[in-house]
Amino acid sequence: MPKLRIDLQDGFQDDDVVVKVDGEERLRQTGVTTKKVLGLAGSVTVDVPEGQRSIELSVPGRGVTKQIDVDTQKTTHVGLSLAGQEVTVLARDKPFGYG
Repeated sequence: MPKLRIDLQDGFQDDDVVVKVDGEERLRQTGVTTKKVLGLAGSVTVDVPEGQRSIELSVPGRGVTKQIDVDTQKTTHVGLSLAGQEVTVLARDKPFGYG
């Protein structure tokens, strides 16, 4: 079973965050803040069936919800960043470099 890593990257500042994969909550965390030196606020790695997967990021305090679809045959790492109420998504098959 493929592993999917979801990284919370830039723009988080003491936020409450919920990440769902295929509608199932996989991460709920409070006080999420990006470490400026690393460009990383947190991450979760989940086992998922191969194929199309739906990822949803919710930041209730900012009124932000973003849903994306990825194919785990091509994408194993997803980076999610915030800029105000906008979510930027990076999807790739290799790990991101931090620090």
